[in-house]
Order: sequence, then C-alpha cells, then structure tokens
Amino acid sequence: MFDTYHDIFLRRADSYQRAMKLYPEARDAEFHIIANIVSSNRSVKVCDAPAGGGYLRRYLSDSVTQYIAVETTPEFINHCPSGASDTVLNCQPDAIDLPSESVDHVVSIAGTHHLPDKCAFFAEAARILQPNGCITIFDVEVGTGPAEFLNGFVDEHNSIGHKGDFLDSMTALDVAAQGLTVEANAVMPFPWSFDSELDMGTFCASLFGIDRADIPTVIKSIDHILGRCSGPKKVNLCWQMRQITARK
Repeated sequence: MFDTYHDIFLRRADSYQRAMKLYPEARDAEFHIIANIVSSNRSVKVCDAPAGGGYLRRYLSDSVTQYIAVETTPEFINHCPSGASDTVLNCQPDAIDLPSESVDHVVSIAGTHHLPDKCAFFAEAARILQPNGCITIFDVEVGTGPAEFLNGFVDEHNSIGHKGDFLDSMTALDVAAQGLTVEANAVMPFPWSFDSELDMGTFCASLFGIDRADIPTVIKSIDHILGRCSGPKKVNLCWQMRQITARK
C-alpha cells in the first residue's frame, strides 16, 4: 500500500519538525540552492507545495513579496510562517486553492515522492503559474544513496515504513507534458552539515522517524550507504536530489 504525504505526516510530522528545529542549519546548502534559483528567476510570488513547516521561507530574498505554503498536516501548518507577506493554504498539492496564472514560481522540495499522482501535481502547478513562470522540483533520485537509505534502512527501522516513489531522468518528460519547457534536469549533490556525529545521527533519526534503531546504528548506516563529504561543518553527510526546473 502506498501511504500518501498526508497519511505519513499526520503520524510523524512532529518528529520531522523537531529535527528541523533542533538543527535549523543542517540543510542550509540545499535551501540556499533553491532560494538562488528562485532569485535568479526574479520570482516575487512563490508557492511552496508541499511546504512542511515552511522551512524555505527564511532563505528567500526580500524580493519575494508573497510566500504561499501549501500543506495538509496540522503540525506543519502550525509552524509555517505567518508574516504579512505569508499565506498558508490547507489543501492538497494537486488541488491548490489559488486562481489560474497567479504565481511566479512553484517550488516542491522532497515531497513529490510521497504523492500518489505526480502528474496531477505537475498539471496543477502549470495551471497556477503565470506566463513565463517556473516550477522547481527537488527530490530524491532512483538508484542513489538517499533512495537506498530511505526505502531500505528507514523503511526497515521506521515503524510505519518508507515506500517513496522517487524521480528519475524521465520525470522531466511528465513535467514537459503539462505544456512546460524543461530548463534543468540533473542530480544535485550537497552536504547536510553538523557539528558532531551524534548531531548527524540524531537529526536523521528524528527527521525520518527512525524508532527501531539506536543512534550509533543510524550513524553506521549513514556512513555505509550515504558517506561523508566536504562541507561547512565538522561532519557533512552526502545528500543529493534531482533538480527539475521548467518554464511556462
């Protein structure tokens, strides 16, 4: 059975949110890359779907005049930004409560692998994009270390399992089928960075709801499957995702 994003995070959003709160800089490299893509496209109205706790918001430049977080999970919704230029929509990513041609940029970070119908989301993103607007998707790639870690180790050591439907080099064709022009389609490596091994293991255990393994076992699995790389802190975990950017 394929558990949807909504089903999964009703059960473990609190653990995911706790990891992001305890280690807010761990995924800096990832979010900075995405924010730079948004900035380079001079996007001012950004829709983040699904948004989690709205973590991307603090990385976006002041030129973004409206940030719209699309979420279904109460725990995440309660932590999404609530400033004057922020909006939180409680709706499904394939049925976004926005008018057609109303946003400059749709961003989706590590959420599409939990969507039962990616093409329905791609179509909805195309609908709400203004002419010349962009969609940028970052998610795990089939056959990579993160895919093995999530659908292997996490699946085995998380009491609700993990069955992600990941991206591949052909996913861009599904995006293009919505009338969009693909401008980028490549796997992007970047570090998740920590001050210590303990922090790395604790973050991953909480982020991925690993409740059937102790922290030393999590660290050992990270080293075996993902490995380490250079980065801004003492301990840097090798993470990677496919980036697909397309324009309307």
